[in-house]
Amino acid sequence: MLYFSCALFPYSTGDYNAAPECHQAIATLAELYNNPKVFTGVVKIRKAQAAQLILDTKTAGGLHKWFNILTRDILRRVPKEDPSAEETIRICNEIIRLTDKRASSAIVHGYAQATNVLAAGVFAVSSYVVFAADGRASQLLRMVSGGSLSYSGLRSLAMQSSTRWLSAMGTSLAFIFGFGVTSSARESLVKADP
Repeated sequence: MLYFSCALFPYSTGDYNAAPECHQAIATLAELYNNPKVFTGVVKIRKAQAAQLILDTKTAGGLHKWFNILTRDILRRVPKEDPSAEETIRICNEIIRLTDKRASSAIVHGYAQATNVLAAGVFAVSSYVVFAADGRASQLLRMVSGGSLSYSGLRSLAMQSSTRWLSAMGTSLAFIFGFGVTSSARESLVKADP
């Protein structure tokens, strides 16, 4: 399935989801494998997980991430007394080996996205403290409306605040910029039919 999906949707800068059958199949397999509920009720993946799979598999890394995570889930549940345990473990380890590099990268990217949201919040708060707190807002508005906005004017205004807030603002801005640059270079899947 993984080879099929990656061959069908070559990597490019387009915006496309991997074939839903691929990631839905591995998720369903992980849900069914060694699950006693199969014989007593209905077993299927949750709607929230299905939605997350669709959203996350816009890139090859996202597809690899889910194959890796779900294969590890299957691997944890292989019963030792199963006659096919050795073959199942071998196949699971091979899938993990094939997907580990891109999966790790996608997981790190997910954490970076969350950190980017945090950085945006820090930037908003620190910008307020640096440029608007303690009456600096009126000074900034006078500079803007009077046409005297300049680098030296902003710098003198910023220097009136704590260096911690200046550091927080600069660091968060640098992180946001760096995340934007690195995210724009990521691989994604391309539409099969233009």
